[in-house]
Amino acid sequence: MIYTLAPKQVGPYTLHFEDLDGDTDKVQLVKDHPQYGRGGIMKTHYFRSGKHLKTDHLPTKISPKARKGKLPDYAIHGMAQVCSQAFRDIVEAHDPGIHQLEPAQIVWKDGTVEPEPYYWLIPGARLWSVDPDESNPALTELGHFVGFGSKAVPRPGPVQPVFRKEYVGDHDLFCDDAIAGGMFISERLKNALIAAEMIGVGFPNAWPLI
Repeated sequence: MIYTLAPKQVGPYTLHFEDLDGDTDKVQLVKDHPQYGRGGIMKTHYFRSGKHLKTDHLPTKISPKARKGKLPDYAIHGMAQVCSQAFRDIVEAHDPGIHQLEPAQIVWKDGTVEPEPYYWLIPGARLWSVDPDESNPALTELGHFVGFGSKAVPRPGPVQPVFRKEYVGDHDLFCDDAIAGGMFISERLKNALIAAEMIGVGFPNAWPLI
């Protein structure tokens, strides 16, 4: 199976951040980053595109909007995501040297700095691994779901991607050209994250791997 990677709320509130430097609106793709895929990438999906990003405008300091407390190991920041050192270590053990993990220092509202390092998690694998015929609905000639994100073309049923082993290969964390803004992980990585008791990590969907 292939699983969706998503944040899981911990405590009574959802964690949000604000940037203290940099400008995520100016962050650009590294155009020559070699990966599979043929579809275009919207700017709002840059941090979940499976492509490496230029770091000149990437914030290096972010501040939680919630009151000071224990941070989760995985959290969403707008259309991006950050993770703890422990989370990073697990990802690197499974996909060494593939993903971009850039420092993101946590600064609380009172000015104190979180001693544990945190990182932007920027997936570095964009695959073309969704089966165009077995998925429901079948993919269009452009490699996307029929009616996906469009009210003009109704979906014939719930979106049910089916992933192909031959293209997923040994990847444990990846994005797919057919599903904009999605992040997916293998059962190996899911089990490792659960075994390590990572906080704030959810797996809301499980999809077939054939």
